[in-house]
Amino acid sequence: MVEYVVGYAVVEKGASRGEIRDALESVYAEANERADRGVGEIWSPTAGGGTRPSSVLVRNCASFETAALEMDSDASANLGVKSGAMHFVWSFNTIESGKLSEEHVHQYVGEVMERMGLAHHRSVAVVHRDTIVRHPETGEVLDGNLHVHVAVGSVDPRTYLAYDRTQLHGRMARAEREVEQVHRLENDRGLYVLRDRDLPTERIELATTKELASWRAEREADRLVQLERKSFAGYVTRDQTFERYGDAVVGPRFSQSLDALRERGVKPTWAEMHTVAARYGCELQQDEEGTVILRDVGIGELRLKQRDVLDAARKAARAMEREEAEAMLAGVRVRHAKVAGEERARKRMVGDTVRLDAVLRDDLSDVGSFLDVRAAEDRLAESIRPEDVLRFSPNGIRTRVTAVRGRRPRPLDDRAAWLPGRDSNSNNRLQRPASYR
Repeated sequence: MVEYVVGYAVVEKGASRGEIRDALESVYAEANERADRGVGEIWSPTAGGGTRPSSVLVRNCASFETAALEMDSDASANLGVKSGAMHFVWSFNTIESGKLSEEHVHQYVGEVMERMGLAHHRSVAVVHRDTIVRHPETGEVLDGNLHVHVAVGSVDPRTYLAYDRTQLHGRMARAEREVEQVHRLENDRGLYVLRDRDLPTERIELATTKELASWRAEREADRLVQLERKSFAGYVTRDQTFERYGDAVVGPRFSQSLDALRERGVKPTWAEMHTVAARYGCELQQDEEGTVILRDVGIGELRLKQRDVLDAARKAARAMEREEAEAMLAGVRVRHAKVAGEERARKRMVGDTVRLDAVLRDDLSDVGSFLDVRAAEDRLAESIRPEDVLRFSPNGIRTRVTAVRGRRPRPLDDRAAWLPGRDSNSNNRLQRPASYR
C-alpha cells in the first residue's frame, strides 16, 4: 500500500511498473539523505515538483524507506490480518485548497486519526496539489481539490492487535466533524453533521435519512454528468465527427468486452453490447434496411447546464427552511429528469449514426441475431436465476461485461441506463466499492 500511495504520487498516470519502481528508488534515496530519514517531519520530495506530492509526513516508523516493511511486519504478528495497511483519502473543497498549508493538512489528518484511535499506528501521508488550477496572474485557485492519501498500518505496533473496523465510516465521519468544528473548517457531508454552526446550540448529530437520500441523489446527478462526458459531446472537439468517435472510442470498447467474455468461455449477448453502448452515450438500433447502427443519444451539454442550475438552486436553498429547501430541490430534479428524458427520446430519433460494422470488426456470429433494448432486456431477465439475485444482493443484478479502465479491468455498472426495471436494487445505481474487490 505504501509503495502504491507514494509511487502513484511521483509518476504520471499510466506509468509502467518499471517507471514507478525507479521513481520510488529516487524518493527513498532522497529520504535517506535527510537526518530524520524522512520520518516525523513534513518534507517535499524533489520528484514531486511541489504538487504531486507537495509534501509527505511519515509517523511512527524508523524510516520512510522501511515504512511498508514495518507495517507488513506488524501484520505478520497477527494471523487474522490479511492486509498490512489501510488506505484513506481526504479531499478539501476548492476554497480551502487555496488556503490550507501543508502543516494544516497534516495536522487535520493527524487529529482525525487520533480521534479514530490510530495515533500509535504507523502511517504515511502524501499530499497532492496537482489538480489545482490557479489564475495565471493573481494565483487565485479557480478549480481543483487538494487531497491527501494516507497508508495506515492495520495493526497497532505496541500490542499487535488489529484495528477494529466496526462502524469505521461512522467513527471517521464523527472524527472529521469534530476536527472541522475545532478548526472552523468547512463542514463536509457524511454520516455525522454539524448542526447550528456558530450558535449556542451547535452540536454534532447523525445525519437524517432524508439528508442521506438527498446527498445520494446529488452524487447520482454528478455521476450522470461524468458519464455524459464520455459521450460524443465530450469528444467532439477532438474527433469532429460521430463516425470518428465511434471508430476511435466505442468500437474498441465493444471489442474489449467481447474479448473478455470469450476468454472466460462465456457466450456474449446483445445485453452486453447495449451496456457498452449506453456507457458511451450511444444506442444500438436497426435501420429500415435491417442494418445494425450505432446512434448518438448523449445529452452531455444539457446535463452540464442542468448541473449549473442545480448548483445555483443548492446555494439558494441554504437560506431556506429545511422542508422548503428539500421541496424546491426536488422540484428542480423532477423538471430536469423530464427535460432529460425528452431530449434523450429526441436524440434516439435524430441523433447521428454510423453502421456498427464500420466501427466494430469483430465476428458477431456467436452473439446471434440483433435484439433491441427491450428484447435484450427480456432475454437477460429470463437468464437470471434466483440464486443470482441472492448472490449479488444488495448491490443488484450485474451484467457480465467488463471494460478496461486505466490499467485494470473493472465491471461496468451502466446497464442501469437501459435496464433499471430488472435490477434487484434499481434505486441504488452506484455500484459499491466493495463489489469491485
